[in-house]
Amino acid sequence: MTWTDAEIDKYIDSSFKLVETTQHKLEKEFNLGHFEQWSLNQEKAELTFSSPSKAQVTCKIFALGTYASGYWQWAWASASLNDSFASKSKIMQKLGTSSGLNLFESAAFKADESMPWELAGMALKEIGGIGVYRCSSTSSDLFVIIESITSK
Repeated sequence: MTWTDAEIDKYIDSSFKLVETTQHKLEKEFNLGHFEQWSLNQEKAELTFSSPSKAQVTCKIFALGTYASGYWQWAWASASLNDSFASKSKIMQKLGTSSGLNLFESAAFKADESMPWELAGMALKEIGGIGVYRCSSTSSDLFVIIESITSK
């Protein structure tokens, strides 16, 4: 059974609202988005935020996918990400069966700039998590799902 256009739109809207809600909460509670630097450790599945004048914040994370040059690639399909760091993104493939949308089963596809955030919201619903972070580099953006967070 495939979703109707109205069901797809409703799911996308509610997913994006979930991202907005979780991001606001993380910014308020942990000041995310206001640190001078971040560092990512794939082996430990950790994202650490730091600034000289703030307490360090460490997040347990998993990779959802990357966005670059108008294309989204699922983390499970990326050769540059550790399997253990990216494996949870495979859970999103089940949405391909229930929705009838092949983008959940395709390794990569054309996407606009808002789609990674919408997909991240869907991942929060389907896999779980407390927020999303976009790790930007010069060539691409890696979207990670935050599972837990601690402040030191």
